[in-house]
Amino acid sequence: MTRAIGDRDCKPFGVVATPEVVEYAVDADDLSNDGGDDFALIMACDGVWDVVSCSDARDLVLDTVKEPFLSAKRLGSEALARGSTDNVTAVVVFLKQTDCAETVTWERAF
Repeated sequence: MTRAIGDRDCKPFGVVATPEVVEYAVDADDLSNDGGDDFALIMACDGVWDVVSCSDARDLVLDTVKEPFLSAKRLGSEALARGSTDNVTAVVVFLKQTDCAETVTWERAF
C-alpha cells in the first residue's frame, strides 16, 4: 500500500492506491449455530494468499477453532512454512459462536 501511494516508479506497472473491495451479504439466519457456511471472516495480505488457497485457509481455521487469534497465527505460520517471500499478515474474525474442541468444567477437572 505504501508503494501505491508514494512510489511513482511503480505506477506505470499498475500499482495503485485504490483498494480492491468485495462486498458480500451475510444473512443472520446463516450465522446460527445449526446451519450455514458463514462462520468466520479471514482477512490476509498477498503474502498469505500467494501460498495458501482459500479452501486451505478455511480448513486451517476450521481445524483450529478455539480462538480467532490462534487461527490467524496458524494461518500466518502456515504461509511462512510454505515459503511465502512477502509480508504475512492475517486476521480472523468469528461471525458466530464456536465451540472449543475441548471444554474443561470444574466437575470434569476432578
